[in-house]
Formats: sequence, structure tokens, C-alpha cells
Amino acid sequence: LITLKKAEIFSYTIPGKLQSYLACGKPIVGALGGIGKRIIEESKSGFCTDAENATELAKLFLNLSRLPKDEIDNFSENARSYFNDNFAKDKLLLDLEKIFNT
Repeated sequence: LITLKKAEIFSYTIPGKLQSYLACGKPIVGALGGIGKRIIEESKSGFCTDAENATELAKLFLNLSRLPKDEIDNFSENARSYFNDNFAKDKLLLDLEKIFNT
């Protein structure tokens, strides 16, 4: 579960626990906006609604609870894959090296 308050500043941040959940291959249910929401949707690692939308958040948990195991496993695989492609230490170090070499 990842929730953030509805505020412009939070739309520009990636919650640390989002990266941790992705790295651990945990299916994600979120109520947030901005880049965090975009990552959950883009990675296909879970479900997300807008920040402070408690009614929709509850529906997402119900949807998740009704999914077959193979679909939940897909969320997990997608999460790990997205983490490795975007946030893994080796990848970030290579990106940083490219920046310094240009």
C-alpha cells in the first residue's frame, strides 16, 4: 500500500517504498498522483487511484483480493522487471557515468 496526500509537491516524488516494493516484487495498491502513479500504471505492477480517493482505494483492494494467483504473480514479475530496468544500482551507475562522460 502506498498513499500520499494530494499536493503538487508529491506529484514530483517517487516514494522510497515504491522502489522497495518493485525490487521485492510486491503487487502494489496505491492512492497517489504524479510520477508515483505513473510508475505503478506503466510497470503494470498493481492498481492505483488518485490521492485521497478512499472509495476507489477500497475497490482496488477488493479487485486485488479477487484476482487469480497467476495474475498476482504477473504483477510481481512486472514489478521486479521494472525495478531492474529503471532503478537497479548498476543501471543507475551506468546512467550517471554517461552523464559525466558527456
